[in-house]
Amino acid sequence: MATKIYAAYGVTMNPEMMQSWCPKTKQLGVSSIKNYRLMFKGEPPLSLATIEEYSDYVVPIVIWELDLADEPLLDKWVGYPEHYEKREMEIEMPDGKMAMAMIYVKSEYERLNYAETHYVADIYESYERYGFDLAILKGAEKFSERYRHFRCR
Repeated sequence: MATKIYAAYGVTMNPEMMQSWCPKTKQLGVSSIKNYRLMFKGEPPLSLATIEEYSDYVVPIVIWELDLADEPLLDKWVGYPEHYEKREMEIEMPDGKMAMAMIYVKSEYERLNYAETHYVADIYESYERYGFDLAILKGAEKFSERYRHFRCR
């Protein structure tokens, strides 16, 4: 079985959702991405979570071992390539070792905006499940709403 590491920071942190979309994929644990900030970009109802480089911020992640047979299913569900780009980035694994991971991000040219309540609620559920700092998610909401219609870069 061929696999790759996938780092999730939005609704794909939810294990029940991931199991339904990507049945061969396994959760490896949690970690965080330093010097990145969580935010929401796009036009509602497709204002979605994304991350961008931002000093002194951190984004909690759930790490998955993504079966390559599941990748097209995940692409379709998250909206790649219509709403997200795929990137590779180095992340710290739960055991402290570094590894390359696939991650979905919104274009840096998209505008910040508020996200739909039900969408953010799904992310809050995962933050609570894993004990992530809720202030990070609340901060992302406030930042994205306050500067909506602006580009971060």
